[in-house]
Amino acid sequence: MRTSAVRRRTARTDAFEKTVRALGGRAKVPVTVERSAQSPRQQDGTVIGGERWMPGSEGICSVGFSVTGPGNFQGFLTAGHCTRTPDQAAYGKDGSRLGTSNQGGVHSVNGREGDYGLVAVDQPGWTLSPAVAGQGGAPVPVTGSQEGLTGMSICHSGQSSGWHCGEITRADQTVDYGTTVIDGLSYTNACSAPGDSGGSYVTQPNAPMAIGVHSGGGAATCGNFGGDTITIFQPVGEALAKWNLRLKTGSP
Repeated sequence: MRTSAVRRRTARTDAFEKTVRALGGRAKVPVTVERSAQSPRQQDGTVIGGERWMPGSEGICSVGFSVTGPGNFQGFLTAGHCTRTPDQAAYGKDGSRLGTSNQGGVHSVNGREGDYGLVAVDQPGWTLSPAVAGQGGAPVPVTGSQEGLTGMSICHSGQSSGWHCGEITRADQTVDYGTTVIDGLSYTNACSAPGDSGGSYVTQPNAPMAIGVHSGGGAATCGNFGGDTITIFQPVGEALAKWNLRLKTGSP
């Protein structure tokens, strides 16, 4: 039998070691106690926009923005096409469960109305952050929300491509994805890649405002320039209004 103990001894660790050695003696199993310079801890996580989350076993998506809502709701916005399955387990960037996607089957939109969904963060050890992952993954606090207008400078954060900036090239567009047609989306020239779905779009940093979550893109991805760079986002205001949500915000 092998067990481990932390470097800092306490009455609890001494009692634990004594119990394990006694059990090993009764079972006639050799016991080895190892001491480590690192203190073990239970895994937990922080929900940050642009980082990875996984809807069950269906793939990989990105966090949009942390939100709160009625009844002490805690969760985050993401893409609707990432949340189509009702009451599906949602996993964080470390692979541990953080919550439940599309609770009750009424928190996912992927059609004419838009492309946005909601994930409840309901597991112990997970907390919401007002930040999105900026350049090099450094957290950038979101200070509020704003409508995205054509010509506005923006930055996009996604778990596949990271942080990229550009500008909104078209707003309030109808997009035919082949499997569904969605109204009210906006185009930008900030590059993206598969897996960025649901990721964050904000105004340029300093005091960034949330403007949307990633919906889709063209053939040209970050590092693969096969034509004009096109990325598409869902304006954030529609999702906030539909479910009476509030962004979790911070100070710049």
